[in-house]
Amino acid sequence: MQFLFNSLNEIGIVIISGVEDGQTVRMQVGQKEVFITFRVEKSDYFRREGPDIHTDAFISLSQAALGGAIRLQGIYEDLTVDIPKGTPSHTRIRLNGKGLRKVNAYGFGDHYIHVLLLFVFIPIVLLTFFCLLTT
Repeated sequence: MQFLFNSLNEIGIVIISGVEDGQTVRMQVGQKEVFITFRVEKSDYFRREGPDIHTDAFISLSQAALGGAIRLQGIYEDLTVDIPKGTPSHTRIRLNGKGLRKVNAYGFGDHYIHVLLLFVFIPIVLLTFFCLLTT
């Protein structure tokens, strides 16, 4: 973490990645000690558990049966994940070292992809209507 002084007694702080919500950091500013508590907004796409990231990936029944590759948003880059043939729903795929930078240790956390099958249901009323139109 770095800080810069301004003539108006403002301090610019460079925050390292991986800081958690509610984490407090102590800094020496001149002759005084300053405590900074961080508030990190939650994501709609990612879930966080320490340095590890969790993401849900919805795939079709044919992708689960035949396998293939899907593209997902990662923390630092887009990811291409191979889905093996016959993947059941609620399978967890681990991408080693693709999570957040660890604050108090070396390295990165992991990115876990939770594979969920997306079933497409056609309402019976629409299906009946379609059958009547085609006959």
